Amino acid sequence: MLCEDYPFLFAAADAASIRKQRLYFRLIQTEYALLLTAAVLSMNFFQKREYYELSALIFVALLIVLLSRSLLKPEQDWFRCRALAEALKTLTWRYMMRAQPFELCAADAHEAAFRDKLQEVLNENISVAALTYHDEATGDYATEEIRRVRAADFETRRAYYRDARVQQQREWYAGRAAQNRNSSTGWVVATAAAYVIAATLVLARTKVDPTNLPIEPMIVLASSLVGWMQVRKFNELSASYTITAHEIGLLKAKLGFIHDDAALATFVAEAELSFSREHTLWFGRSLS
Repeated sequence: MLCEDYPFLFAAADAASIRKQRLYFRLIQTEYALLLTAAVLSMNFFQKREYYELSALIFVALLIVLLSRSLLKPEQDWFRCRALAEALKTLTWRYMMRAQPFELCAADAHEAAFRDKLQEVLNENISVAALTYHDEATGDYATEEIRRVRAADFETRRAYYRDARVQQQREWYAGRAAQNRNSSTGWVVATAAAYVIAATLVLARTKVDPTNLPIEPMIVLASSLVGWMQVRKFNELSASYTITAHEIGLLKAKLGFIHDDAALATFVAEAELSFSREHTLWFGRSLS
């Protein structure tokens, strides 16, 4: 299911989450880059006033970045927007599959019930919704794809949920698990290389003028690499995503034993509760 097939608020929350995530990581990357620059400048290549002023300016920039991260708190906005997007996604799938709380809606009232639940979610997250761009809030709350799936027969809805929700979620988690595992390996290799170079430079001090060796910059670089791995949590996410992918695989197998609307509604309600653990986790992170 494409992003534009969800209610307009989902697309806005999803886009805002991506923006805040990028801002958070870019601020950290900028801080590490400035620290490395400051370490390089500390080697005193020149004995001029302008050189020392530039070094001082680097620390002013570091202070600005630190205050920006502390005051803006982009990571909290990122988590809250992600939680809102996932809550809206879960609500949409419940509606399309006629699961709780939409399983008993009359034919002429089910869209009104969906609209009211969306309004309820919006009211509960009004401060988060304010973070989204206004020009993204111009779509429909119930798209044609949502209406089409909701009106489809049982077999069509079961197949659609299996392929567009369960399987898509499984592939996403499996892909992210592999991506984080590969990223972890790459950053560990880079950090190990930095350690080896730093050790070599330290040993070389007995044969070379130590003032010409970039030992401090290598120490800062190695520390930054370690800090980046801790921020991105590659190993932790890889393990978590792998377990979730296996759980979804087991969940998918149960769909073959679903043979009527009532059973499908119950299955979807249970599955979405499982999926909703993700946005509950995101919300918990925003409060920490």
